[in-house]
Amino acid sequence: MLAASIGLAASPNQGGGVDGARALLDRAIAAAGGREALARHTAFGWHGKATIYAGNRKIQIEGDWQIEPPDRSKVVTFEIDKGPGSARSMVIEGNRGWSLVGGKEQPLPEAILDNERDQFYLYYLRRLEPLTRDGSTLKAIAGDNDDPGLRISRPGRRDVDMFFDKDSYLVDRMITRITDPSSGREVLEELKFMGTIESNGVRWFHGVAILQDRKPFFALTLSSFTTLSTLDLSR
Repeated sequence: MLAASIGLAASPNQGGGVDGARALLDRAIAAAGGREALARHTAFGWHGKATIYAGNRKIQIEGDWQIEPPDRSKVVTFEIDKGPGSARSMVIEGNRGWSLVGGKEQPLPEAILDNERDQFYLYYLRRLEPLTRDGSTLKAIAGDNDDPGLRISRPGRRDVDMFFDKDSYLVDRMITRITDPSSGREVLEELKFMGTIESNGVRWFHGVAILQDRKPFFALTLSSFTTLSTLDLSR
């Protein structure tokens, strides 16, 4: 019932079909900076501050995210009230991942690694350009307010619904299902994007709020954004 109300059961956009889905993708790519710019820059880096909602706690963090989606990333963050001395790192490279806390390196538990890879896959989709050539199946759909959208399906990945602003055709929100690494329970996840920030012609989001089962889970605001041609994951 929850899925039907906020996304993954959105009604198909009548008359869209494959051609309609591709036309919508082309408009979204143009809005995000164009196919050439998006294809040239396969990785991104940003600095920002975020809030993690952990039960009744709100954990404020700051740090640097570097991602080459879908499966390469390096994230270094610290808790603001504890200062940079509390910094921890997380690196994902393909099907491997590890963390570095207090100078001690250890592999990520499988459940956490799978969850993080699912999360970073969403940034891959938001890059848009790979969807023109990676074999994903696209279906035109409409959201609750008739905002245009795409249902994206790909073998080995979860289906994702992506919706666009009616006027700008920038990505407005994304909806999918994801497995909570602590409980193993499947939750409905919604990402809501705010504003834009730009580097080398690529337009990215300025902020994102993530809800899980309609409850706040994570909120991030970027203070800087840089496009990259590749990602250095050296330790």
